[in-house]
Amino acid sequence: MKHLYLLIVLFCTSYSIQANTNISIFEQQEYQTSSDSIVCDISVYGVSIPGFTPLDTIYDVTIPYNSPIPVVEIMFCDTNDIIIVDIVDATVVPGTSTYSINSSQGNITYYINWIYELPSSDADLISLTGITGYLCQPFHPDSLNYQFAVGAGFMSLAGLSAEPSDSLAMLTLTGSATVSPYGTLVIMVTAQDEITTKVYTVEIVESCPPNFDLILLSDSNAIWCEEFSSDQYIYYVQVDSSFTKFQILENISGVDTSAEIAVYISPEDPEDYIQIGIESFGSMFYYEVYLVDSCPPLSIGELIENSIILYPNPSSDIVNIHVENDDQATLTILDVSGRSVKELIIEKGEEAVQIDVSKFPKGMYFIQLYENGKLLMNEKLMVE
Repeated sequence: MKHLYLLIVLFCTSYSIQANTNISIFEQQEYQTSSDSIVCDISVYGVSIPGFTPLDTIYDVTIPYNSPIPVVEIMFCDTNDIIIVDIVDATVVPGTSTYSINSSQGNITYYINWIYELPSSDADLISLTGITGYLCQPFHPDSLNYQFAVGAGFMSLAGLSAEPSDSLAMLTLTGSATVSPYGTLVIMVTAQDEITTKVYTVEIVESCPPNFDLILLSDSNAIWCEEFSSDQYIYYVQVDSSFTKFQILENISGVDTSAEIAVYISPEDPEDYIQIGIESFGSMFYYEVYLVDSCPPLSIGELIENSIILYPNPSSDIVNIHVENDDQATLTILDVSGRSVKELIIEKGEEAVQIDVSKFPKGMYFIQLYENGKLLMNEKLMVE
């Protein structure tokens, strides 16, 4: 019966309005009449209050922002003693809860000052995954613009799953793709602090456009002489004499992680020449890589800078091309597969030519200018 009475009184709680003031260390002595080993531990969320000792009666406890005041568990040293606990919970945060303990060994009152931690300013997404399709590029929290392919003839709304880094952040969806199968989906993430926001934009499309961009990886075996540029398809890489052509695959990866990269070698190729092919979403593009024992003083980009001006770009009919050549030159237009679709000779001093691209299939092309077998420039052209 004695143990039953102890169990009952421990669950009895009296509530009263607590002033929104914290108890200071100077106030504790007048409330305390004894403190000899009545309480052995106090825990919040199942974890002991850091630094708890029976003689210290005032504690500051930080709790998650906007959370309710948690249940406090008190462990008594003598479980056979008859103990009465009177609890007065704080009604607001910051505020103070009091725990007045009366036992045969004496009386003691503990004070817990509740403090909210600062609200989170995390407005990142940690994942963006497709349910009815797939992202055209890998997700990264710092990348804000995406394309999402659902296929042709899609009749439903696109299914995407967006997960915020902070579970207390709020997601808001707007844009034309919220009411139609194709269009733009705007995902706004509002952080817990209700101030910080981040906007992710997803374009819902039939299919992903090819992405032929490469990541050039230098190491002790191969050092790329320049950084990758989407406007350039010729590169130098510095290697030693033991380097083999197929080793280049260890130093290249695609921005499109689903792309397939291969080395193409022909018996007619020069010993220091490698052709790299990358296939992305059904389309193919080729790069030319030259193995050198030391990097040239000028990069490919510096060699071709300002060699050509073309406009309008993009174009749907006539493209005007202005070139700077000291001798007779050959101008070649390649499609993304590397196939030549047009070639013409530009005589020395002929600075302006026009090309009709109205019958070209829409897409990306490359205009190359060679003089005496030497590549002077490589420029991208978009045909609409």
